Amino acid sequence: MASFESTLAGVLGGYIEGLGVGMVLYGIAMAQAYVYLLNSRRDPKWLRFTACTVVLVETAQVACLLRELYVYSVIAIANPLTITQIDWSVTVAVFLGFVTQNIVDCYYIYRVWSFSRNLYLTIPLAIIPIARDGFYLRCIAGLIQFPVWTALETTQSIRTSLLVTISTSLALNVLLAASMVYYLRRNTTAFERTRNVLSWMILYSVHTGGILALVLACALATYLLLPSSLIFTAFILINSELNSNAFFGLLNAKNRLRQKMNDPIMIASNELSDQSASYRLRTIEIGVTKETSHAADDISPGPSPQGNKLKGSFFQ
Repeated sequence: MASFESTLAGVLGGYIEGLGVGMVLYGIAMAQAYVYLLNSRRDPKWLRFTACTVVLVETAQVACLLRELYVYSVIAIANPLTITQIDWSVTVAVFLGFVTQNIVDCYYIYRVWSFSRNLYLTIPLAIIPIARDGFYLRCIAGLIQFPVWTALETTQSIRTSLLVTISTSLALNVLLAASMVYYLRRNTTAFERTRNVLSWMILYSVHTGGILALVLACALATYLLLPSSLIFTAFILINSELNSNAFFGLLNAKNRLRQKMNDPIMIASNELSDQSASYRLRTIEIGVTKETSHAADDISPGPSPQGNKLKGSFFQ
């Protein structure tokens, strides 16, 4: 970075704004986590444990964000040179974001596998985050080795690792969203309720993947076009919190759709009375047909009850 003034503007501008937005998103994620944990009795233990792990990791990360806010807005007043240095809480927060992103990515890859049962698709999707994590950890090591903000611009190894990390994360989000949409759209069903669920799932996948990809694209663009600014860090912080929001949003949506699939349907039919020539209206309560042969929560989106079953379950 060219001067102390530009460093000051970059940190107190983009970075601290990112801290504020990140903490707001954390509050939203915790509200979603609370709702999920209240309604997660039917979910497997491993999924509830994963949700609790994300809550703990996100809480620890926000504690680091609060520390960063204190350092760069309070301590820096007494010691302005502090603002040119990367506080240890920044490195810890980046590592915790690394943990959250990997948990969320693994769950989404599992979702793709449960729908497609396609190893030729799932294995490459699993390789991408593994390859990305090497560069991600190299970035963290660089922050420890060179704890100054200027290293993000001047140290080539950190710069390359950061560019690869952001780019692969962007590509992975696009591929995950596209895979989900493809395997949902290729399955049709004669059941209106199941069609509605599939349509909602497609919409959710597009919106979630689109938002995450847009934020990462902004981070990549600002890092390339404004290398002397820390505005890109705001988008990285926002992306980290959006990952947890997307995770808990999917879990809550899954539970809500499962509840709707199991609600009874009320219909009306006209039945001719044997004792009179008039019609009388009779209400019949019909339980929802179970559209799976494996579990009560699976969906069978075939064109008929005997149609092809959607591999995997959105509700697991």
